[in-house]
Amino acid sequence: MTRFLRNLAIAAHILGLGSAVSADTQYPAKPITWIVPFSAGGGADTWTRILAERAEIHFGQPFIIQNMPGGGGVIGWQELLNRPADGLTVIHASPTPIITLLSEVQPLFQPTQIKLAGYLGAYETLLAGHANENYQNWDGLLAYAKKNPGALTVAGTNAPLISVAGIFKEAGAEVTFVPYQGTSDAVTDFLGGHVDLLAGTTTSVIGLTSSEINILLNASDQQLGDSVKDSLGGPLPPVASELGFSASANPRWVGMHPDTPDETVAKFSEMLGALLADEQVIAQISATGEEPGFAPADIAQERYGNLVTLIDNSITLLD
Repeated sequence: MTRFLRNLAIAAHILGLGSAVSADTQYPAKPITWIVPFSAGGGADTWTRILAERAEIHFGQPFIIQNMPGGGGVIGWQELLNRPADGLTVIHASPTPIITLLSEVQPLFQPTQIKLAGYLGAYETLLAGHANENYQNWDGLLAYAKKNPGALTVAGTNAPLISVAGIFKEAGAEVTFVPYQGTSDAVTDFLGGHVDLLAGTTTSVIGLTSSEINILLNASDQQLGDSVKDSLGGPLPPVASELGFSASANPRWVGMHPDTPDETVAKFSEMLGALLADEQVIAQISATGEEPGFAPADIAQERYGNLVTLIDNSITLLD
């Protein structure tokens, strides 16, 4: 009888392992919900909808998109944390909710409460100025800023401003930052001459290029994409990291509940990489002015940690 029970227990264990393997093999067995913590029409929303068109080919399941704007991107993140850690809900965000959490004295949770499933790509922050006799390039801008501490005003939303704030600090130049809730308002005031400089994403700045506007700096650690180079038609702005500054491109990242099993994260990341390599996806994203630049879960997690540290070190500069 004892031997029978022992054999029965062993058989049950084997069956249990088989079920676990089977469940893992079948992942995802249901549609995957993509939380976009911003309004429809923005960059993250646009990317997610492009991916959703080809999702079933690569994941075997469709994507369900849920826009959950509010709280600087934190509301959607909180919703992710409230859901099961089964890999069937992900969040697609940018640095914005990280900035929100690090700005709070008592945040609802920490920006480390996430398990990265991958980077979809990253976009540069460009610093643009009006063509004038005071400065025509980055070196001239720094020289002018140092001679006139705080005189220059820089407009932009929080993420681009933080990208340039640390660079100005490292360079020993003092400027005045003017945060905006939306990029369009910052662009309007810049074009109207109400502010001296504009810090913005590649897509928001590149369309402004003219003989009256100079792109002075690529405030990131990566070169501009080929499509952007072609549209500029002139010399490229210097890359901040190549000048010796601490800089990072702003990622479009996908995260899962922090308790999600590593095996599930790895499998999702593998399928996500295949989706980003889909020619139709590449063509549609390139048409927006950005380019896919996939980083798998392990690499994305390391880069994400560095990004959080960089933001944390720069965020007080906007006060």
